[in-house]
Amino acid sequence: MKGKLKYKGGPGSGHHGHSGIPGKVGGSLPSGGSAKPADLNITTSLGTSAARDAKTRKMLNGWADEYLPESVIDRVPRIIVYTSEERFNNAMKLVGLYDKPLEKGQYIAGFNEGHTISLRQVGPMNLQEDWKNAFLHEVGHSVWDKANSDKKQGWENRWAKYPNFDKFTWYSRASYTEGFAEAFAAYCGYPKGSRKASDPKVQEVFDLIEDMIK
Repeated sequence: MKGKLKYKGGPGSGHHGHSGIPGKVGGSLPSGGSAKPADLNITTSLGTSAARDAKTRKMLNGWADEYLPESVIDRVPRIIVYTSEERFNNAMKLVGLYDKPLEKGQYIAGFNEGHTISLRQVGPMNLQEDWKNAFLHEVGHSVWDKANSDKKQGWENRWAKYPNFDKFTWYSRASYTEGFAEAFAAYCGYPKGSRKASDPKVQEVFDLIEDMIK
């Protein structure tokens, strides 16, 4: 089940909260990557300036190019970036996720209801790293939604059998689907072309993710 994300760059709360990406973060498109830049379906003209809208689209498309496996980019649904709290709350109400107003603070709020990823920054500070991690996490839910049932069952079985399986962050324990989204975000944080973990248990998780995104 999918719901609200609250991302603070540290321990968060809410249904999609999580605490960060372990290991090496960064990377660039390898020589064998796609030469065509990502062009995600992004709506940002919700009370922001044209310059800020363009910057946001460039930021998200850039992360798609840099971090997402090429086979995943076509699975990313429409993305809406909200600046209005009222509009964001109304969007949550439409899909039955709204329970109370967003808490005050500095974080990224968001949810993925299948056809749309919705994101909103709460507070004025620069949270670019949090934006990236929230974006990758929510895309992970879209990858999960489009995976076949056998692969989903395999992931769920592994998650249930091993108490410490896929525990990249405290929020990975919430459910096997949140565990997958967290693991997917961690996997994408490793540079393209060198997504190999030194920890064999982490590598086992990455191997399962690679099977899921084929």
